Amino acid sequence: MSEFNSPIKLCECGCGQRAPISKENRKRNNYVKGQPVRFIKGHGTRVKHPMSLPSPLWDDIRELYIEQRLSTLEIAVIKGCNHNTIANHLTEMGVTLRKHSEQQLYRFAKNPPHHKERIIKGGYIYIYSPNHPYHNANGYVAEHRLVVDSHLGRYLVRNEKVHHKNAVKYDNRDENLEVLSPTNHQLREQFCHSCELKKEIRLLRWEMKQFREALQLKLNLDGGI
Repeated sequence: MSEFNSPIKLCECGCGQRAPISKENRKRNNYVKGQPVRFIKGHGTRVKHPMSLPSPLWDDIRELYIEQRLSTLEIAVIKGCNHNTIANHLTEMGVTLRKHSEQQLYRFAKNPPHHKERIIKGGYIYIYSPNHPYHNANGYVAEHRLVVDSHLGRYLVRNEKVHHKNAVKYDNRDENLEVLSPTNHQLREQFCHSCELKKEIRLLRWEMKQFREALQLKLNLDGGI
């Protein structure tokens, strides 16, 4: 059969060019001698037009991307292909692809990240409080600042510093905290750190107080049984 008498078939990549005629039988590629091949050489990975592929495979990707807010990677896992292929098809369909930051917001909305209510960092206690105006990047606020906020009835501004009188960072009792200016706080911190003996004495006094309270509580419980 001559090339002119052979059946006409366009390349399945959607380029619009005529597919060549196979000159041999090749079972691995499903080539039949004298019949058009599926792709022009090198066009097998150039899938750009969704209509060149089985339509049922791509009919719902617009709904998955827009309505269900799935990412191109999540859709690719469902369809069993590369995420770039999904992105190319959506672009051909006229869909504007979301930015990575926008997709992250949708992902966090569906699966909110888990946060511990209370953490200790650098000796200070932090409380998860994402609605606080001065929370850190992870949504935490130092407990001593929350205690002072509650006592003053207002939010501390950023340049107001909270000093622990007994130099124990995790002792956040209201009577142990005082608000200082940045300069006074720096001087107070230098004084406390330069006097290790006073710091140890204060720490021992606080630990003894905690021990007495725990012991008194245990005695009260035992006496009530």
